[in-house]
Amino acid sequence: MSSQLTSRRRYHHGSLQAALLDLAEAALEAHGHEALSLRDLAAAAQVAPSAPYRHFASRDDLLEALAAAGFERLIVSYREAALQADPVRAVCEAYVAFSRAHPQLFRLMFVSDAVRRNANGPAMSVGLQSFAIFEEVLRGRMPEASAVDVRLRVLTVWSALHGAALLASEGRLDPLLLGELSTEDLIGSVISLNAPG
Repeated sequence: MSSQLTSRRRYHHGSLQAALLDLAEAALEAHGHEALSLRDLAAAAQVAPSAPYRHFASRDDLLEALAAAGFERLIVSYREAALQADPVRAVCEAYVAFSRAHPQLFRLMFVSDAVRRNANGPAMSVGLQSFAIFEEVLRGRMPEASAVDVRLRVLTVWSALHGAALLASEGRLDPLLLGELSTEDLIGSVISLNAPG
């Protein structure tokens, strides 16, 4: 009982939201977004079942907040990659690496309805920011191309990478690489065909 009270005091002044997001991401990676429950998270955080609703009006709001946090982390990865000697390759590798490191979060961000459900929500907004950074880096390889041509090539690269990222995150890509190819080889091929430097 006293440990429960301690936990409730610990989360009382603003740290509960962050704690719930941390617990939710751990549960997400372990069981997928379909299994996430605000009641289970409240129990894991040792707070009253109603406490999460002070921060998330619904389970959908929690999923959207998780997706937005994922896009924010992807943006950080993109910005770090953009400083590398070959920023285009580094950004593409960052995308695939993110999918491998956080497979269920990646699926929440790009496959589930968590983002599409609210076209004006924070997850969609941050997701579009992440795409804009990706596009900006690739545009550096195409200084003479029109905006439409840049967008077409960027979408082509992203679509190919997205397919590779999903296959990699599910462990389905490695068996197809014949023991001689690597994910990096695939990324290099996508870039050379669509955004040659």
